Amino acid sequence: MSSGSIGALLAHLTMGHIVHRLGVYKVLMYSSTATYTTLGLLIELHNPEIYMIINILCGFAWASYHIAINAQALELNKIANGIHLQPHKVIFRPTNRVKTYIIFALKPLNADIVLTILYG
Repeated sequence: MSSGSIGALLAHLTMGHIVHRLGVYKVLMYSSTATYTTLGLLIELHNPEIYMIINILCGFAWASYHIAINAQALELNKIANGIHLQPHKVIFRPTNRVKTYIIFALKPLNADIVLTILYG
């Protein structure tokens, strides 16, 4: 598990609200700029502490971009079809991603126990 997935987890927990507040266009611009800036910085860094912080920011920006794109696709579908499409899987997808992050974080312990706890 990379430190970038910590940033992605934080994005999945917070970016839906931020996209709703700021709008898709602003989030896409900020997140794509942050993604490419952090990727450029990651190549040149030699300090492990700064690398970890930048990697977390990169994961956050990358996931933010995808969340904003998905929000835009749902909105365009609403405009084109005249109905608001919000399938149940879209609602639970962030929850499943969070469960996946937890599984991979706890996998060295015992995968069977983790799966039993999370999925019954």
